[in-house]
Amino acid sequence: DIEPLAGLVGLEYLDLDDNQLISLAPLAGLTHLRDLEASSNMLTDTAGLADKPQLVELSLEGNQIAALGSLRGLDSLVTLDLDANALTTLAGVAAVTRLRTISARANALTDIGAVATLTSLRSLDLRDNPGLVVLAPIQGLVALDFLGAGGHALPQDLAPLTGLPLLRQVILADTGTTDYTPLSTLPALRKLDLGGAAFDDADLAALATVVGLTDLNIHGTAITDLGPLAPLVDLVTLDASVTAVASLAPAVNWTAIETLDLAGTRVADLAALSALKLLHGLDVSDTKVASLAPLALNEYFRRGDHVNATGAALDADDCPDILALRAREAVVDTELACE
Repeated sequence: DIEPLAGLVGLEYLDLDDNQLISLAPLAGLTHLRDLEASSNMLTDTAGLADKPQLVELSLEGNQIAALGSLRGLDSLVTLDLDANALTTLAGVAAVTRLRTISARANALTDIGAVATLTSLRSLDLRDNPGLVVLAPIQGLVALDFLGAGGHALPQDLAPLTGLPLLRQVILADTGTTDYTPLSTLPALRKLDLGGAAFDDADLAALATVVGLTDLNIHGTAITDLGPLAPLVDLVTLDASVTAVASLAPAVNWTAIETLDLAGTRVADLAALSALKLLHGLDVSDTKVASLAPLALNEYFRRGDHVNATGAALDADDCPDILALRAREAVVDTELACE
């Protein structure tokens, strides 16, 4: 029962997370609220939230809201968290014209048409909405910096993303999308997560022109060849784990690489890593890697740097290299008892 709060008209911050509230209607008169947290309750609607001109952040994650009621008068609202509800549409958000961040993961969305006019929107997270395949309303969101989609096996048409000038980070993990070429038209793209996506060597070739990429996740995809990534000299982080990749030859170009995950791949030779000065994290667990000599030769791989070689094809003959790395205070994970 939050009726006793109704008289606190000067209240600016209110945290009601993790209760059993079924309605926020008693808060209708709290017009000075700036931050309202009401996640993990039993709310089914947005009654009581309208006409709060100073409200900047609103969190309704983990409720049972199936439709957004009136959101009028939320003139200052910039962050709206609707994750883990029962929404099928975002109808209602168009009234909140200053919104910069909407997170609506894990709903039942099929319609996002209401976002089309939110031209100030910078972050939009729509992951894990199994029926959401139409992304057309995104095409005019020229300020968008982050987009999360995918999370289901249905193909999503990425054409509406074409040419978005400020889109820097895209998450399309576990998507059934079949055409990724629109990603190659994003001039600001720096971070791309395609983990578990329906993504193969032909799709990877389209990314060769995205030379500004710094972070790429292709974990669990059908990739067999990293060759198309050779031009991506700004790569800092690459996750190619659980793929059929066998050659690291393109890595000689990745002079900015810091973290490389090759766990569960077919990689056997680490020679391409011997001169990478910034590399500090490497996972070759469960691979065919039979020698860490290239790392031992890389004098820049030292104190605090980490290689996970558990399950790799190392044997007692590799102990001198392992001990050399440990002498430089690098961390080497292996089943071998080298002393």
